[in-house]
Amino acid sequence: RFQVMRRSKLAVVEDLQRALRMGEKGAGTGVLNLTLDGPDPVLATTTLQAIADTYVRSNVERRSEEAGRTLSFLDSQLPGLRQGLEQAESALRDYRAGKGGVDLGLETQAVLNRSVDLDKDLSTLALERSELRQRFTEHHPLIVATERKMARLRTERSALDTRLKRIPDAERVSAQLTRDVKVANELYILLNNKAQEYRVLKSSTITNARLIDAPVVTRLPVRPLKPDVFAV
Repeated sequence: RFQVMRRSKLAVVEDLQRALRMGEKGAGTGVLNLTLDGPDPVLATTTLQAIADTYVRSNVERRSEEAGRTLSFLDSQLPGLRQGLEQAESALRDYRAGKGGVDLGLETQAVLNRSVDLDKDLSTLALERSELRQRFTEHHPLIVATERKMARLRTERSALDTRLKRIPDAERVSAQLTRDVKVANELYILLNNKAQEYRVLKSSTITNARLIDAPVVTRLPVRPLKPDVFAV
């Protein structure tokens, strides 16, 4: 014989919240300790195990969902980047076919290399910002910090563009076209590699949460406390 009692979901959740205690074992360790009080040791153990398993599974699902959103964004950007790379390569070929090869001086080469690095860094930060915007608002500290980095890089790139204007036309045009090809190529490779990483992450069960110890029942009852009972 047994009794069946119907209870609302909210009431069950509230009771569980009152009985469940959670705290970090040591500041900054990231290790959580869960304790569940209850009159039935078997039910308490199985409930706590279910809570831990659900947390780990939810963590996997959440990371997979985030990876899926980022992957969709990257896949939407790759065709445009590929087209931009082909256009930059075509423009450089046409220029060399009409003007012939142009030897770049040491100063021009130095400016070109630094300009390529800046454009690559700016593109990387723009990608990071787009990923962050899928999870946070515009005023989040991570997005604000990324915007500040991009502003500094834009200022430096503007100074380099000013230096390029003082270089003879033939060298300047060749340097700019070469830079466009290098930047487009590196950005396409960067996004393609990231897309591959997120494909692996989306299809795997990688998670940053795991269960260290299974729930166990204490050797002695925690309620009622005998000293308190005797005191009453």
